[in-house]
Amino acid sequence: MSRRVLIVSTVALSGAELARVVGSEPTESYVVTPAVRQSRLEWLTNDEDSARDDAARTAEQVAEAAPGEAVAEVGDSDPAVAIEDALRRFDATEIVLVRRADEDANWLERRLDVGSMTLEGRPVTHAVLEARR
Repeated sequence: MSRRVLIVSTVALSGAELARVVGSEPTESYVVTPAVRQSRLEWLTNDEDSARDDAARTAEQVAEAAPGEAVAEVGDSDPAVAIEDALRRFDATEIVLVRRADEDANWLERRLDVGSMTLEGRPVTHAVLEARR
């Protein structure tokens, strides 16, 4: 079976950054960016248009940087739901989770847990980008 990687990222990545996490060999990738960049008030009032626009730009940038073929989409504001939804559409052989460092991440983004795990038998790689100044 060929390598099929679900990339869940809350931050735009350069080709070099993505290669460090995913590798540089050609893969089939499905990029999901959860719409996490919203305040608690925006989340409570379902005012997520800006967060979804930002997530769409991020997903496209990551897909362009991904090795091989990639499809991009905006995911739910809850990263766990975004992952579940993506796995229904894309039969990934592995999952890569990327988020900003705690000092840059907001409350929703921190839900993208960085503990080691497997998800439905798939290996999960976690990456936390250092704070960008």
